[in-house]
Amino acid sequence: MKTISEPSIISPAILVLAALAIAVIFITLNGTNLLLLSNLKVNLALLIFLGMSICTQGGIGRTAATGQWGHPLTIVGYVLGASILILAVSVFFNLNLPFLASQLQSFIIIAVLMAVKVLNAFVHYYFLYFTDVFETLRGCLALLRDKGRLAVFFDQSCGPDTPLQEYPSEITEVDNTELAQAFRKLGLSYQSWDYSEAMLAHLLRRRPVLDALKSQFEAEGNLFLYESHLGESFGIERAYTHNAGKRYLYLARRS
Repeated sequence: MKTISEPSIISPAILVLAALAIAVIFITLNGTNLLLLSNLKVNLALLIFLGMSICTQGGIGRTAATGQWGHPLTIVGYVLGASILILAVSVFFNLNLPFLASQLQSFIIIAVLMAVKVLNAFVHYYFLYFTDVFETLRGCLALLRDKGRLAVFFDQSCGPDTPLQEYPSEITEVDNTELAQAFRKLGLSYQSWDYSEAMLAHLLRRRPVLDALKSQFEAEGNLFLYESHLGESFGIERAYTHNAGKRYLYLARRS
């Protein structure tokens, strides 16, 4: 749902890796010899390494964390990745592919496929984490039996990129949240409980645990998860302590 607090997929590490990849492409296409970047195969190896590093943080790494292995956009990522590797192998082992005239052409196509793969990761991220509340809830109702009940924890908070003074505090009231409005539109009655204080206490306890585990996140190549949880902690605290965020448990009933 679109009120989920989730940091941007664009992290400083990914920006640095992307800048380096663009530099390698630029140097290769201009035929420049620079230090170790002296031939096409070396340049391609470095580009593949940078691409895989980006993928572990912003692509397959996030997929592993969320378990979305069968998502259509994940499958598109598989196809793009496999195509890149096939072309790379053809360059490294001097294999002639019928539709390619030169190794430089293979390099260019690999660069284009990598750009498409990055774009796919962005689209995948926003499809996973940011969906319309009403449409998501309406889809869930098809699974709910007559007189069935639906329990939902819902956070209505000011995002980290929105100035606090611009966020309407009235929308955080229990009957004014986006979820409560969606319940009413769909004809569902509901009960609610305020879990804001409990959530804030949980976030404050989370930070020392994250600090203690940071090195393990980094060793596993999942530093983005550490940054995600830490960013969520500070973002929600900012909202909750400035009357710009609340967390509720809703229990809705279908008549």
